[in-house]
Formats: sequence, structure tokens, C-alpha cells
Amino acid sequence: MGSRTVTNMSNMPLEKLVLLPKSAVTIGEHLRQKGKKTPKDISKETGLAPRTVSLGLKKLMGPGYVGKVPNIQWDMRQPLYYLNAERWSEYLRRYGHIIN
Repeated sequence: MGSRTVTNMSNMPLEKLVLLPKSAVTIGEHLRQKGKKTPKDISKETGLAPRTVSLGLKKLMGPGYVGKVPNIQWDMRQPLYYLNAERWSEYLRRYGHIIN
């Protein structure tokens, strides 16, 4: 079996990051405007399919644009996702002209 290297992508330089899909950008902007949300809420409020939201959140979590915390107040099975505002601002400075 070959060895596998795991990289912490939240510390990855922006030069190595790639342009996110439109659905992931929609989710990022929704979290920026609305604050912490569950995937179910994101799906309902944006009109994106639940699977699209799930994949978009994975793409946003990899480079550290989004984090998640347990939803202690309502339902531990549905974590709350939040935007890393500083990291998201870096992304928008770099790619904002392309995604708008």
C-alpha cells in the first residue's frame, strides 16, 4: 500500500486554491449575509438541492472558507455552518471579478 499525505488546506496559500463552483459561491455569500445556518436551512433559503448544498459545503470547508459547530440549541444531527469572513474576503479579492 502506498503512503498518503494529508494537507491542512486552511493554511494553503491562495495561489494554490482554485475557483469555486457557482453553487459554493452562492452558499458562501448566503452564510456571509445570514450568519450560521444548517444545510437544510441553506437549501430552503437558496433553492439549491440538499445534495448540492452538501457538496458546496465540502468544497468551502476544504480551504477553510467555512467551518462547522454542533447545533446544541436545536438539533445535534444538523450542525451549523459559518463563514470564515477573513478567508472569504481573501477569496473575493482574488476571484471576485470572475464570479460576479
